[in-house]
Amino acid sequence: TRLDNASFTYTFTGTTGGSSLTFNSGLIAGSGTLSDGMEWKGGGMSGGHSLTIGPDATLTLSGTAVKTLANGFTLNNQGTFVFGGTGNFAGSNATLNNSGLIDLAVDGLWDYPNSGARNQVNNTGTIRKSAGDGTTTIEFAVNDQSPGRVEALAGSLRLTGGGVSDGVFHCVSPGGLDFAGGHPRRDGRRLLHRNRAGAGLWRNGAVVRGFHGRGHV
Repeated sequence: TRLDNASFTYTFTGTTGGSSLTFNSGLIAGSGTLSDGMEWKGGGMSGGHSLTIGPDATLTLSGTAVKTLANGFTLNNQGTFVFGGTGNFAGSNATLNNSGLIDLAVDGLWDYPNSGARNQVNNTGTIRKSAGDGTTTIEFAVNDQSPGRVEALAGSLRLTGGGVSDGVFHCVSPGGLDFAGGHPRRDGRRLLHRNRAGAGLWRNGAVVRGFHGRGHV
């Protein structure tokens, strides 16, 4: 099923499943649950609505167009959210709650347009940069809350939007983490990371490789 009408608002209610969807343009509204796959190639999720990606569902961003999450929308991912394609993921004043897997499968940009409040990513699952030799930059605020994990396994994962975290940050060479936006602890102080040998590593704008640490150390 293709959602192609740029001037139409598609309202999700209850559970939607049984066939794969392709969201090309328009807006998604309502308060529903996706139980199957959906490919998101364009259009946006906007307004005081919500969509839940169920535990067995996959939402895949693909194609060249910008995909927007904005204006009070809440996207809850309990399954798999794949960031692919070449188009940016953008928006402000919205929330992405992740208790499943966010797979950053390409280099790219989660774009904050410098208008309104930054989108908030509240992570209790896993955010993983799994592929791409270059950089994936997330300009949204990333709040990595225990037992959440942020993993860089390839290229560089650059976090520029700040956030308040007490979860795990982990990278394995050739993956690198770049805390360009700083990452305060819960008490408001800048995050102190430790490597496996226990040496303190302060990082603000520098790539850390071969690192594993918690936000509250």
